Amino acid sequence: MGMVARREIRARQGRKNALAGAMAEDSVAQRYSARGADLLARRHRNPGGEIDIVARQDDILIFVEVKRRGRKVADSSPVAEFQWQRLEAAANHYILSHNNAVGDIAGVRFDVAVVGESGLEIIENARSFEQS
Repeated sequence: MGMVARREIRARQGRKNALAGAMAEDSVAQRYSARGADLLARRHRNPGGEIDIVARQDDILIFVEVKRRGRKVADSSPVAEFQWQRLEAAANHYILSHNNAVGDIAGVRFDVAVVGESGLEIIENARSFEQS
């Protein structure tokens, strides 16, 4: 197989993964909306990193990391330590730069939403700022 063919296969797989990721994020966003949360941002990028979903429910600001899995999730965290660090940096930047839009909040929560063959699982309070 030539180099051009391999590149095309990788590009096709990348497009397929991006579409599947967007569909996973859509289902997670719908679940949060159904629970009464206001969606503030999707795929928010800032100098700290990217946040898949930012939501607010009552006076809690929720940062959601969406993970797509083709098989059952292992007992270990689906989010690696370096990913948590980037998510926390992005969350801090979001809070500071969107202070007027966020308004008064009583707390911040980091959730992980795992979308897989067995459905959608939301792990609330998967991490706190104090853990970093």
